[in-house]
Amino acid sequence: MKYHNHIINDPIHGIMDFTSEQNKLIKKYIDTDLFQRLRRIKQLGCADYVFPGATHTRFSHSLGACYLAKNLCEYLGEDIGNKDDMQSIILATLLHDIGHGPFSHSFENILNNDLPDKKKLSHDKGWLFKFLDVFKSIDSKYAEEISLVEDIFNNKSDYKKDIVSSQLDVDRLDYLMRDSHFCGVPYGNIDLKWILNSLQIITKNNNKFLAIKSEGIGAVEHYLSARRLMTKNIYHNPKICSGQYYIKEFISSLEDHLDSKDELLINSNLMKFMKKYFDYRDNNKINQSDFINDTFDIYKELTDDDIIMKIKLINQLKPKTKSYEISQALLKRKLPICHQLNSEKLEDSEAIINDYKNKLPANQRWKIHIDKFNIQTYKSKNNPIYVTKNDLTSNIQYESGILNYHSNKDEAVLLLYIDSTIDKHEEIKKTLNSKNCFLFPYKNNNV
Repeated sequence: MKYHNHIINDPIHGIMDFTSEQNKLIKKYIDTDLFQRLRRIKQLGCADYVFPGATHTRFSHSLGACYLAKNLCEYLGEDIGNKDDMQSIILATLLHDIGHGPFSHSFENILNNDLPDKKKLSHDKGWLFKFLDVFKSIDSKYAEEISLVEDIFNNKSDYKKDIVSSQLDVDRLDYLMRDSHFCGVPYGNIDLKWILNSLQIITKNNNKFLAIKSEGIGAVEHYLSARRLMTKNIYHNPKICSGQYYIKEFISSLEDHLDSKDELLINSNLMKFMKKYFDYRDNNKINQSDFINDTFDIYKELTDDDIIMKIKLINQLKPKTKSYEISQALLKRKLPICHQLNSEKLEDSEAIINDYKNKLPANQRWKIHIDKFNIQTYKSKNNPIYVTKNDLTSNIQYESGILNYHSNKDEAVLLLYIDSTIDKHEEIKKTLNSKNCFLFPYKNNNV
């Protein structure tokens, strides 16, 4: 029996075991402050407002994805390449989320909301590589290992990148199961073992790609359907999205406090970071690279705690500001009333809502808001999932009737948030209903 000297107990994958050599590789990264920081960043932001169990972290997800990468590499065996290839895949998967900020994707969306495309920030591009640079600076051995990891993240067409980041990768396989489990829903109960055992490496146009054997098509259909259901019912749950909207508005409202005399309020990592962010947002002379370099030492310390502490502090100070109103709503879970609107009536809905917003004082208009999302089950032209049968290779879209129907189709989601203090709520609903703007009759549509 092969001896494994490092075991991690996990609620999703059970006993996750790593060999001595694998443990030696990953443990030195896990034990760093940079990686331990992920313990204090929740995987699903504020999803626990709706699903109380959804308090799992980027830390546990990163370990789970790393374990799946290790299992897949061992299954693929010699096809994976040499030992260095396997080690770099395992390490890249472990570190794939190292660049996340507080509340995961929510914080990223907050920062990008008011930025032009050329200035938008991403956890898996700019921030990720700054964290990797820190690891590289430790010593030559770290630098050698991280250089191989960087090659994976920079490569857009390679089986190693497919394992770490693609439409069928170990990242998604883990988070679907993990998020589903902690939210207490069955959508993510995918056939993980069958998928992993159906994967293989193929050569196409002189490049190696990850592909699924034809007998695994059904499991992949299930997996993609699970991702769609999780996206629609969990990731874009109206109440969760409304909570994320309030957190976004709270953070943006910190601009009102930049001149505060309260040292506890102003002398914090979050406020220092946001002050630089507001300068970056408003100054076209500051480029993305300069901003990331200038703020990284602060960013690498930020976790969910920084935002929660700021919410609590402003609630205690009770300033007559927008941030105080939102802090009360978040601490008491007084989230806005949510309605799902008919996406085909976007123009009518926006015209009606803008009319009502314009009647409010400028500092109250945030209390009525329309959110727009698109859900896509499978993108056939964007890093496609390949299927192999009898030495032939094709896009899974053409081998699956279900996916052929759903491929490249956007399912628009249109949500309306109305703060509970808005006294014209019923009037707004009636006006929207008169234009058939609701997806369902409004009287049955509160969530």
